[in-house]
Amino acid sequence: MTLRILTAFTLSACVSYAAAAQELKPRDAALRVMGASINIPGSAAYCRSKGWLQDAELEPVVGWNKKHEGTMRKAIKVIEATGGMSASDREALDKIALRVVKAQIEDGDPKENCRALISGLRANALDLAAVPELKDALAVLERTP
Repeated sequence: MTLRILTAFTLSACVSYAAAAQELKPRDAALRVMGASINIPGSAAYCRSKGWLQDAELEPVVGWNKKHEGTMRKAIKVIEATGGMSASDREALDKIALRVVKAQIEDGDPKENCRALISGLRANALDLAAVPELKDALAVLERTP
């Protein structure tokens, strides 16, 4: 898998929220981070459902989730404090996420893309803080009470 595809695992969901830093509101920051955050476990789950990854290979995903748990809790708190998400919004987000995950994993050799996902997680290449496009959103979340 190329670096372009590897980076897409964390970027694809946050691209639609590409507001300028000075305009980024806490809710927009939270949605950007949330979108990027659901991509990693969603990709791993898709790989597993297709038999391209086995349960024993998913340990790095568990570690990634634990590492980013505080950030995700903060994003959820901000979203809830700013009106939450309707059931239809959640359903739309799930559909978009599945479409993005399928496109990423099935771009080329799906088995290799799934292995590259795990390799990227092991190398910390997919940590949220390592994604330049999330820098401003993470900073906004850190400053938000």
